[in-house]
Amino acid sequence: MIKPSQKSLNKLKQKIVDELPEREALAKRCRGHCEVCGNPPTWTGLHPHEVVKRAKQGELSMGNSLMCCSRCHDHSQFGSGLCISKEEALALIAKLNKEADNEDSN
Repeated sequence: MIKPSQKSLNKLKQKIVDELPEREALAKRCRGHCEVCGNPPTWTGLHPHEVVKRAKQGELSMGNSLMCCSRCHDHSQFGSGLCISKEEALALIAKLNKEADNEDSN
């Protein structure tokens, strides 16, 4: 087994710290439920999923990510993709952000 270098571990730790505000905002927006299927999380919790992958210049952000239960997240990672199309996912993100903005302004 290959052991990661200290440099790569430090880079990963910094990435997690840098993404913390986005992860917290996504967790607040989802209100404890999968944003794809609407079900409560499985025992492994909810996972952020980037619609546009990082390899294609996507990022973990409120405008590109959904919080998914492990079933939806695993389907997206190991299956044929999310249960919804990329366009539907981005439209859903826009709708969820608008609803969250409305709640914050009330």
